[in-house]
Amino acid sequence: MSDEKKKRAGEARWKGVPDEAKKVLVSQAAHARWKKNADDVRVADYPGTIELAGFTLKCAVLDDATRVLSERSVSAALDHQRHPADYERKQVAAGSGQEILPAFMPSVVANFLPPAVRAQLANPIRYQWQKGFGIPAIGVKADLLADVCEAFLAAREAGLLPAEELGTARAADRLIRALARVAIIALIDEATGYQVVRDRDELQKLLSKYVSEEHRTWMQTFPNEFYVELFRLRNVKTDDIRKKPQYFGKLTNDLVYSRLLPGMLPKLDSVNPVNAQGRRARKHHQHLLDQGEEHLKRHLAGLVYLMRSSANWTEFMKAVNRAAPVQSEAEPVGVVDNTDEETD
Repeated sequence: MSDEKKKRAGEARWKGVPDEAKKVLVSQAAHARWKKNADDVRVADYPGTIELAGFTLKCAVLDDATRVLSERSVSAALDHQRHPADYERKQVAAGSGQEILPAFMPSVVANFLPPAVRAQLANPIRYQWQKGFGIPAIGVKADLLADVCEAFLAAREAGLLPAEELGTARAADRLIRALARVAIIALIDEATGYQVVRDRDELQKLLSKYVSEEHRTWMQTFPNEFYVELFRLRNVKTDDIRKKPQYFGKLTNDLVYSRLLPGMLPKLDSVNPVNAQGRRARKHHQHLLDQGEEHLKRHLAGLVYLMRSSANWTEFMKAVNRAAPVQSEAEPVGVVDNTDEETD
């Protein structure tokens, strides 16, 4: 089928379909596509957001340290209005074997991109917070943002930018200026050594959003399956998971709290210290605020997933050290002592 016939077929398909219904159909088609290629989805070990030129962009660091920006966030920052026609254009391109660029990148602007950058934009990264969970996002390598902005500005300077894309060029101008300011601040911080102080201060601010001096009423937070799997992997026989070996507390601290945020375990130790009898007055999770509790629950769900998929302790530890490495100084997992630490 020729491109023109495909275009007419696409137009006929959407004729008379309300915009809201189009969005639903496009979403369903997108979900069906990514499910077919689930093995291609990368893992985002560290998701987050950044503020740039008044825009909020979702970002992530993947399991190989690649930094990505959400394609949808970049599209919004460039003032691109998403439309079902974007999906139609991609479908036509895919069917004819043509290059598929992000919806925010018109062909006249793409001509100003370096070939290597254009190739990377045509092969975006699909990623999700944790492998096997959630709907994958489409990612653009973070270091390509400047190239994208410069292409819009070059097209505008050449007088080739369509009138409807002038707003995008203005947004690109703001982004590129903001990137320059961020870069010079980062360079100065690194050159003067202030980066260490800055990171420490930022970490303390982050911990203050996760951990509180006050404590909550105890509620079961650790799923029973976490301990069922821990008994299995440690080859400990039991008829009652409530009766845990003392060293399970040490393992729990190492597997959980030392892997959430840098400095979290020492912070929890300071607000919930061991008493004269070698015990704590409360469970560590009782000192977590809402944000910290949500992070803890996501981490526990991931641990249980890795536990279920592991045949033994060694296999599990290889997986957990790769997926969620220790974020603060702690004794190696598996070291057993008689100190009574955290258990749920």
